[in-house]
Amino acid sequence: SRSLLNSPRTIAIGTARQPHSTIAHQIMLSDGQEHKDKLLIALLQQGDFNRTLVFANKRSTAVRLAGLLKYHKLRCDCLHGEMSTEDRRQVVTRFNDGKLSVLCASDVAARGIDIKDVRHVVNHDVPERPEDYVHRNGRTARAGAGGTAITLQCIDEGYVLKDIERLIGIEIERRDVEG
Repeated sequence: SRSLLNSPRTIAIGTARQPHSTIAHQIMLSDGQEHKDKLLIALLQQGDFNRTLVFANKRSTAVRLAGLLKYHKLRCDCLHGEMSTEDRRQVVTRFNDGKLSVLCASDVAARGIDIKDVRHVVNHDVPERPEDYVHRNGRTARAGAGGTAITLQCIDEGYVLKDIERLIGIEIERRDVEG
């Protein structure tokens, strides 16, 4: 391509490296997957965790989490790529209308879907690719609003978070959690 181009230039409008400056990033350390579920439930039952997106790496995990949160009396549903377009539209409409407080999703919700006023993003699973972290957490803090991004991390996921911190250029606060 270099032999065919005459003084090529690259123009980039925004990059996957730029997290919103109004997002508060936090990592909660976990003893394992079962502990992550308990942390998630406790987190969502405290404070104002209305308008929250919970991301999972797999469709099956997103579906399981939505069922678990419903069992614990949270207004929740699931969003993933294997749903029909109409089913996805209905779930997003219910979330946007305030009929759901939590939406468990695969990365289908990280880009291109109009989900309004997300205040919190919880990464139940550390994203497999650092760029996905930026896209997931970019669902909050839109139009100058603040937002919170919490990642639940097992010990064996630390290497991915180091790659994420290198990509976004910040060290994310870590919190040990009792229980």
